[in-house]
Amino acid sequence: LDREARAAVVGLGGQIAVYDRDQQYINTIVPYGTPLGSSRSMPVQLADAELEVSDLFVGTLTQRRQMVMNVGVRVRGRLYNVSMSVLPEELQRIIEEQKLPDTWTAAIVNRQGRLIARAPFPERWIGANGTTDLLRETSRSSEGLFNSTTLDGIPSTAFFSTSQRFGSTFVIAVPRAEVMSSLYRSIREVAVGAVLLLILGLAVSLWAAGRLLRPVRALAGAADDLQQGRTVVVPRTGIPEYDTVGEALERASDRIRAANLALEQRVSEAVAAVEATQAKLAQSQKLEAVGRLTGGVAHDFNNLLQTLSTGLHVLDRMVQEARARPLIAAGLRAVDRAAQLVQQMLSFSRRQPLKRQAVDFRNQLLTMEPLLSRALPAHMTLKTKISPDLWTVETDPAQLEVAVLNLMFNARDAVGKDGTIEISARNAPAEDQVIIEVADNGSGIAPNDIERVFEPFFTTKPVGQGTG
Repeated sequence: LDREARAAVVGLGGQIAVYDRDQQYINTIVPYGTPLGSSRSMPVQLADAELEVSDLFVGTLTQRRQMVMNVGVRVRGRLYNVSMSVLPEELQRIIEEQKLPDTWTAAIVNRQGRLIARAPFPERWIGANGTTDLLRETSRSSEGLFNSTTLDGIPSTAFFSTSQRFGSTFVIAVPRAEVMSSLYRSIREVAVGAVLLLILGLAVSLWAAGRLLRPVRALAGAADDLQQGRTVVVPRTGIPEYDTVGEALERASDRIRAANLALEQRVSEAVAAVEATQAKLAQSQKLEAVGRLTGGVAHDFNNLLQTLSTGLHVLDRMVQEARARPLIAAGLRAVDRAAQLVQQMLSFSRRQPLKRQAVDFRNQLLTMEPLLSRALPAHMTLKTKISPDLWTVETDPAQLEVAVLNLMFNARDAVGKDGTIEISARNAPAEDQVIIEVADNGSGIAPNDIERVFEPFFTTKPVGQGTG
């Protein structure tokens, strides 16, 4: 589970933690195996399915600014927190990918009104509070536009949109001079033209006035669409100044929408990673419960076997009748097989210590070959395909042998007459591992059973034929 959590944050620069009210269970910010201690320093416990995004803060260990997403998860009646940290650099990349004009300002503001990404000058403004005008407008509405002055002191027209689920607001501010200069210049030119046209006649002046008002109304409608979060489409008028402003509004609309989609996608991916970690945690707890039950049963069964074994050995010494001795020998063999099963059950429950050591699988397979051959009927074929430069592996040789035998027995039961079973092993340099496979030419595993193949005691065999 810890390995899955560490893999989920590769390339993100953040961390994942799993904890409850009393202690931490996973924290990827420290190396695996480091004692984690209590959860007093972790964020407050959340209710089931509750989502909370923290304010920007400086991490104690990393000394980097970050914010944390927390999700409350209830597993088997117990409440856990699964949290994932997000660095401002991840959100900063979203803004930089938009390639906005250099004179424009773009920012992402969290629920507390603090800038968590900003262009230009991110190193100067990330962590600062947004302007008073921005905080006032975002408290009134989730989307809109307003006139204000940026933190850099530039009078601007700002457009904003807020994500209701995560509370983050995306803001784009365009210098007011850039927006209005083209419009004012156009109005002056048209006014002069209107005076000249009045000399030519009332009809021509009305035509010119209509030509002026239509683009203005179109720009006003486009601004309203932008404020409401709708896609902005401004009809082309043939007047360069009007068309330039219209195109700027269209680009702003497209970029705001694209930025919102990108932000929601990034957050959805982070939530998916947290949910995957939650599923791994539930499976781990299920295996722990089954292991405790198996260990208890194996312990009691082992006591019974010791009594049976002692009794059979006493009978073997006392009884001299020839007909009885084969029966006693058969009973002792059955007790030995049952004892081996108990050892496997204790290993599964982790009460039997595992003995990790360097194992040459090629030699291990040679020692297993007589047992493998006897386990297969005459009409089945056993093949081996071992890489000549196969690495040694670090494992418990007894458990490796049991795993290969169990896979082969399952393959034997799955294939029909004249079936073929192949045991192969090869190096996997990219993962620094050795891959061992047991394959057969049977009908395969049903799609509905794939997700359950590693559940303890799950089987598709009929009653009375064991598990596997």
